[in-house]
Amino acid sequence: MAALAACLGAVSAAYGATPTPVAQGYIQPNTGAAFSTQNYEYLVLATGTSPIDTFAIDIPDGWMVPQTPSSNILGGSVSLVGNRIVVSYGTPWSLGSFDSITLTATAPGVGGQYFWSTYLNDGTYPVLTPTSKNQWVEVLTATATPTLTGTPTETPTASPSWTFTE
Repeated sequence: MAALAACLGAVSAAYGATPTPVAQGYIQPNTGAAFSTQNYEYLVLATGTSPIDTFAIDIPDGWMVPQTPSSNILGGSVSLVGNRIVVSYGTPWSLGSFDSITLTATAPGVGGQYFWSTYLNDGTYPVLTPTSKNQWVEVLTATATPTLTGTPTETPTASPSWTFTE
């Protein structure tokens, strides 16, 4: 691992390029009910050697995050800036490290899939989605199905019947 980092550093120095931060991320759970508030976790894993000093999550239109989320990295400072969650790290992190952002969010009243886009550092580096994971939440809306119910109200009656024989 150290040899790979040294090699990448040497290549970058030789060509004057700055390595690009690379990470994968996803949100869970991937479903929510319209107008309901629940807890979510956004996991991000560094997959490159370039340091990550900031992680940002764009909150989709119609969603509400009523309180500031939290980061599990010591020194990770989280703030809500408009419709974006921004996590700034006092000590940058890279390859093999990860963060878990926990947040409470209220889903909009309109069903559909809502993409929570994410970025690294200055916002120009998008976070990739690992296979079988998602960066979207599907909002489910309740549907009404009419059900007919009834109670029989017929009451049986009996009439005596007489037969006379002589």
